[in-house]
Amino acid sequence: MSLIKYYDALFEDEKLNSEYVTYLSAIHMMNTISKRDNINNKILKDLGVNYSKKALVFYESAQAPLTFLNDDVQIIYDFTKEHINKILKNPHKAIVKEQKLIKKEKIKSLDSKSFKWLANKPGSSVREKLANVEKISSTIKRYSYNIKENQVLLAYFKDIAKILNKKIGIMNSNPELFGQDNLELEKLKRELNKKNFTFRTEFEEVVEKDYSSPNNALIGNVDYSSVWSSYLDLKQMNIDYSNAFEDYKKALVNMLIAYLMNYYDFIEDMNDSSNLSNYVLYSKENDELQELLFDNNDYKVIVNKFNALNTIELLSSDEYVLRFEKVESDNTRGLPYNLYINDKMVGKFYSDILGFKEALVEILKELNISLLKQKEHIIDKKNYNFISINSFDNRMYNSTDSIRLSICDNGSIFNNNSICFANDKNLYYYSYKKEGYSRFLRQTSLVNEDFNKHVIYDINDTFDEFSSATVRRVFSSIYPKSYPVWRSILAGEASYNKAKVRTILDFCGKNFSISKLERKNDRFVHCGPVEVPIYYQIFNEFNFYESYISKYQNKYSVSYPNNVINEFMASGALHSILNKKLDNYIVCDGTINNHKYYIISFDDELFESTLRDFEASYSAIIEKFDKESTLSILPDFLECLVDKYGYIVCNKYLINGANEIIERLENNEITWYEKLPKLSLEIIKDGMFDNLVLVDNQECENIIGKKFRIVVKDKLTLSKGNKNYILPLNKSFIGAENDSFVAKAEDPSFPLAKDVQVRLIIEYSFGAENSYLLKLIPVLKTAPFEEIIVKWEKENLIENLIYPNIIDVIYSDESLDKEFNEKLPRTLELFNNHMTCIKRNQIKYTTKSGKTINYVQEASKDIQILINKNQRISHYTDDSKEKIRRIISHYDVYNNAMFLLERARGPLKSANVDEGYKQVMVWRASELEEALIELSFDSNLYKNDFLMFPEATYGRYFAERPDDVEVINIAYSQLIRITSNDDYFDSAVFRRYLNKLTSATAVNHMSIYEMAKAHPTYVSYLLKVIIKTLEKLSLYDWNMKPEECSFYNTPKENGFLTRYCVELLISFLYCRDLAYFSDLKPGGKLANEIIFHLKNFNRNIVDAMKNWDDENKKSKMLKTKYHITLDKPNELVNMWNEAYCLILYLSGDERANYIKIGSGD
Repeated sequence: MSLIKYYDALFEDEKLNSEYVTYLSAIHMMNTISKRDNINNKILKDLGVNYSKKALVFYESAQAPLTFLNDDVQIIYDFTKEHINKILKNPHKAIVKEQKLIKKEKIKSLDSKSFKWLANKPGSSVREKLANVEKISSTIKRYSYNIKENQVLLAYFKDIAKILNKKIGIMNSNPELFGQDNLELEKLKRELNKKNFTFRTEFEEVVEKDYSSPNNALIGNVDYSSVWSSYLDLKQMNIDYSNAFEDYKKALVNMLIAYLMNYYDFIEDMNDSSNLSNYVLYSKENDELQELLFDNNDYKVIVNKFNALNTIELLSSDEYVLRFEKVESDNTRGLPYNLYINDKMVGKFYSDILGFKEALVEILKELNISLLKQKEHIIDKKNYNFISINSFDNRMYNSTDSIRLSICDNGSIFNNNSICFANDKNLYYYSYKKEGYSRFLRQTSLVNEDFNKHVIYDINDTFDEFSSATVRRVFSSIYPKSYPVWRSILAGEASYNKAKVRTILDFCGKNFSISKLERKNDRFVHCGPVEVPIYYQIFNEFNFYESYISKYQNKYSVSYPNNVINEFMASGALHSILNKKLDNYIVCDGTINNHKYYIISFDDELFESTLRDFEASYSAIIEKFDKESTLSILPDFLECLVDKYGYIVCNKYLINGANEIIERLENNEITWYEKLPKLSLEIIKDGMFDNLVLVDNQECENIIGKKFRIVVKDKLTLSKGNKNYILPLNKSFIGAENDSFVAKAEDPSFPLAKDVQVRLIIEYSFGAENSYLLKLIPVLKTAPFEEIIVKWEKENLIENLIYPNIIDVIYSDESLDKEFNEKLPRTLELFNNHMTCIKRNQIKYTTKSGKTINYVQEASKDIQILINKNQRISHYTDDSKEKIRRIISHYDVYNNAMFLLERARGPLKSANVDEGYKQVMVWRASELEEALIELSFDSNLYKNDFLMFPEATYGRYFAERPDDVEVINIAYSQLIRITSNDDYFDSAVFRRYLNKLTSATAVNHMSIYEMAKAHPTYVSYLLKVIIKTLEKLSLYDWNMKPEECSFYNTPKENGFLTRYCVELLISFLYCRDLAYFSDLKPGGKLANEIIFHLKNFNRNIVDAMKNWDDENKKSKMLKTKYHITLDKPNELVNMWNEAYCLILYLSGDERANYIKIGSGD
């Protein structure tokens, strides 16, 4: 039976039978907890937190067998009523023509229909006919609402209003079912009467009609299309309550689960409200964990109880089967039934709304389920401070110290994102699930629909304005008066010492940062972040969590999967545990069929131990800064350090800074001054890459809505024939959160017929979705466009990696025979003769020509020749390796090298040796140590600290044994010591370290890759050091004279150092598929950073070479160990070949496929 016909029949006796009460109850229960699509009104999957909230409201409001029905008719009406309101404010209309009598003085012209009308009037001429009439029939145009979409609208409204009015009558006639509360009924009556009056007056001419097909308006217009779809639903809806009792049982179990979710934690999932049984519910009281599992097909509940101290042990498992047995109906309420649990009768209940509430109480008793303190899963309008959202599954937690909204003094909102760090982006929700964070904001907005104050949220200083654009877009779309504020500004404003604060150290989150501030006119000047020296031993919030968890696992012999560790941290749970010294926090990891529980608690001993580790790092870092002008931001759980160290502001007090900013916003005052970082576009000029500077550290005042205009000094030429223009944006690389962007210019006038020169204008507005609005304006008015707004587009990682195909040295059979039969024996004989003379104390010999030969020096050279041949030939074939080893062993080269090493070390131990001679001995000793490693690969030489210059040997060792973790650890420790201060760049040890490390890549280009697999931490640190060194080299003054430089910091030595860096980076290309090195992929942060430094280096050295003397120009300092060949484009003729090839690999350019790389000699 159709719905309309059923309501007609039902209204005749105004009584509801039991089947229909049950049917309505089931529909009402499911509709109450369901989420609807706002486009087509269909039921959607939703989050458990929303089901639980709705179920609790439903339970607490149930006072009668039925209520103001949330039935299908009500769902349809609620879906369309706002659309109807919008239509009635501005309905569609059409122009129609009508014949109407009009006073003849108002007639402007006569048409054919007017003449026909006049033809029937008395008179022999038109003039006579007009003289005899006061009015003339004429065609007029007017607007009419009587069009198809409005006819459908009226038909729909009359049908649904008829049903709703009958529904109101039925509810009034059955107070024993619906109760006496008729507020909702009265509200619905008023709504219907108001709309009915509007239709009678505004739509008086509209004639309702039934249609089977829509027009364009009924499909394309959002409001009319919602009416059309609801109109069809209403026509097609049927009443069928033959399965009402089965539907009610399923609804009851779903509502039971949703209700219990208010008192339990659960594994979150997106679910359809028709079946919530895939939720796993769990909760803990004292040392016992209780778990609930459900089966909605067999109406089964499983209650598992676990012992939950530090590990989980099952104590008991009980299964409860619910059986519903219908009994004879008395037609007073819903269908009655007896409820059995495991064949034990619990009681008689009615299958209606009040019956659910009554049955629920008894079910919980029988299942022995105690409802603990209600979980704060629900966003509460009055309780912002208790809201957080899980960054992985969007579940909300009761966590006062997690991500939350706080109310400022004047009622504005301050949203502190970083109270709980969230991976490498300040807002993890955006990067992990695009809708996650915006959904959270929308929910907070919905409970504050009348909220019209400022929403302040913090942005990490290292999260630049390009990379944070999406975050700002999310905030502004939900809170139009939102305003981002740098964390350094908030901290400075929150400090009692704000007049002196110049440096902000932020230890919160995953990435430690240093930001600089200045003061001007009683306001801060935000100067932005500065790079953290690589030698800082950072111990921040993220490290604190990691260390605490690691110690916890060791102490209690537990092991957490990585995703569980992430949830401990990213959910804010661990922050709450440490801040409030809370007992166990539980994470359930997995699915309904395969899950485990993990517990973590506050442990005072572990906290104090981790706190000591933090303090050791913290005190070492703050010692490097002026105490009174430096302010640290710490997590709230480290508030205990405030009294001890002073000059600290904890995260929760950033709201005090937010209060200051809000007051200035409302008064339209300067909030702070911004020193804009240097920005430039990459162009090609003078045969190499160059920069077109857009912004060069200009300072501007931040006033909401005010734009700061910058006219760029240089002009840009748009070359003819291009469909678009894409120019990479060069900006600060400070901050792991930042992405790479390009400027993209497009216009309908492209491709241009001829070159067009344009001026560039930047309009800067802090906090706007597009902070840097870049305009291209043609110099000549004859250009085919007036203005182009440039788009900033993010560069994405390119997965199609191109790897270098390095061709190793290949020996022919003839050349290999010559090595073994002629060259090697001759070198070994010479070496043997030299050693014989040395051991007889014949150190020098003067030839007849007067040339002096130093046997020690010659023997050392012989050893270098031998180990180079050994390394090269050994990596050729296994047979060659064994053969050369036998030959060298026969001549006892190893022991002779040891003998020479002891002689070289002697002067190094004396205090009275000439510095120049000492440097020669350093060189000789380091080379001999390198020889010992090449000849033996004895790791004990490292472990026993035998080597004075281990940095000279790592390349030889790792070429053969790149997976020796113990030796890698030694190399790692030395690299950390070498780079532990800002002077490492001038260090001979550091330069020797990188130089000799290239020995490994020269013969085994996969050695870095193998080391990265064995010890990714070391190799990633090595990469960081190389990139930092490359940055220093790109900024170096290559015009410096040798006498102006330290011994190693000359242009020539730095040229060699650049070469070492490039050689090593070529080997790093093979690591890009490893987890630690994905940022080396095309479009990745590290890849772009290396490219940026290489281009800067090339530009600076080419400019400097113009002034170099012939000796430096002819130097082979940039000649790598590889033979790299590629035909460069003419416009890049001045690019260093090796750097250009590395850039092609790092950028994923297809031209990299044509690069030929062969190992040098």
